[in-house]
Amino acid sequence: MTIRNIELYPPDIQTIPYFNYQKFQKYLILSSGLGSDTNAVVNRVANLQTLAAEERFEDIQIESGNLVLAIYSVIEGLSYESMAFACMVKSIDGKVFNIASDEAVRELSSTVVATGITQAEVQEYIDLLKKKIDSQLNHAFKPNEANIDYLEAVHFHTLLQLKLALDPEPDTEAQVKAAYNKILDLSKPKILDTRLQGNIITQMDKDYQKTMLSFKENNIQGGENFTIFDFYTTCEYYAEKTAAHKAEMDKMKKK
Repeated sequence: MTIRNIELYPPDIQTIPYFNYQKFQKYLILSSGLGSDTNAVVNRVANLQTLAAEERFEDIQIESGNLVLAIYSVIEGLSYESMAFACMVKSIDGKVFNIASDEAVRELSSTVVATGITQAEVQEYIDLLKKKIDSQLNHAFKPNEANIDYLEAVHFHTLLQLKLALDPEPDTEAQVKAAYNKILDLSKPKILDTRLQGNIITQMDKDYQKTMLSFKENNIQGGENFTIFDFYTTCEYYAEKTAAHKAEMDKMKKK
């Protein structure tokens, strides 16, 4: 797949290297949580106001830190969407780039921008990739339960709001508030500052490295070159194998 003179990975879980996809997801999380323009800063402030209204003080502390990073991103002119896009670049004018480090991704992102590609083209590709990869993963593997829980919570909250408007009962308003807090529980702000313990960015990198070590311990070679499909299939296989072993051990204990 090519845009201008940029060769990109097609949106296919059997083609995209998981290493690239993991980095792609990481920068999309930063884009969603921080953004890179003044609108993103305004959104962070709005989130803080919402959390303050619900007296969610732990979440306020996390989101305050994210607001500082969002302001820094604007000042530095960082575009996390462009960095996510860069993770899907196979080559530019036939030249292959290394994205092993964040600095390398930033440099590649600058090279991509220099080709004259528009933000609309970047966004169109990212949206297509996300839509197709999510669909393929949901068909080939188990759907993301966290996403299902969130959508169900939003649906339930919407129904309660309609009930409150059309046929309110004494406890309906309290039910709406509880349902809204459930949505907030399922969409808690994530710590994005890599200098802080418990941040999701470092945790994603650690989880990837731990998986690679687990592959090597089980004599699985070439894990760092696995496609998305290869990676998820291998993880699924060992999860099923572990579950079967545990069930067998539990069965033996009962005898």
